Amino acid sequence: MKQTLLFFVLFVTGYPVFCQQLPDIERILEQQEISASQENYDEIVNTLLYLYTHPLQINHTTFDSLKLLIFLSDSQIDNILSFREKAGCFRHPNELLLFPSISKNDLENIRLFI
Repeated sequence: MKQTLLFFVLFVTGYPVFCQQLPDIERILEQQEISASQENYDEIVNTLLYLYTHPLQINHTTFDSLKLLIFLSDSQIDNILSFREKAGCFRHPNELLLFPSISKNDLENIRLFI
């Protein structure tokens, strides 16, 4: 009887499934004018999905790791690493807005991945 009731509760009434919603990577890329027709588009999407599930630790990451965030230029990455070396760890991602070269839009694009 208990097994039948459990079966009914789980499968017949519908067991709510909670999962983490993935970001709309394609929309983010579209905003950056990166189209699906580009040769390495699938690789970019897969890299960003990986970074979403395994975010970079901004206080411990390297230049090459930050380079995976295609939204950041080399000079922006250099600014981040130079600041971190001089001032120490970032306390909050919003501190990246202290750099003139990083806009709110840049921060919103990378926030999901750090």
